[in-house]
Amino acid sequence: MIELAARVLRERAHADVAIVNLSAFDPDFVPLRANALTASDVYLAAMFDDPLVVATVDATWLEAASEALDPATLVAAGLTRVEDEARVADRTVAADVTYRVVTLTYLADGAAGLLEPGPDWEPLP
Repeated sequence: MIELAARVLRERAHADVAIVNLSAFDPDFVPLRANALTASDVYLAAMFDDPLVVATVDATWLEAASEALDPATLVAAGLTRVEDEARVADRTVAADVTYRVVTLTYLADGAAGLLEPGPDWEPLP
């Protein structure tokens, strides 16, 4: 469910990367139907109704975010770590490029120190 949510956030925000914390969703969630996901399922699975924020980040920040990815705490859509390098959409993160990132306010505000400080986060309309 969390991977699906991250992909949806990324698409809706027109972002390169979406980062979501695992604790945002109920770990015991089971869809009501085996072959479909309903709007009710989303309400049942989501633990919090946290506003989304977006920021433009540089390669240094994105590299640090990729190092923080851990299936037990943080999931990202669009960002992966292959050996010792961060990748966005299967391309190595470039030092001269900026990237649009979407996440929850909880993470952007420094919750549990999961993301590096620095970006100027703006609410996503």
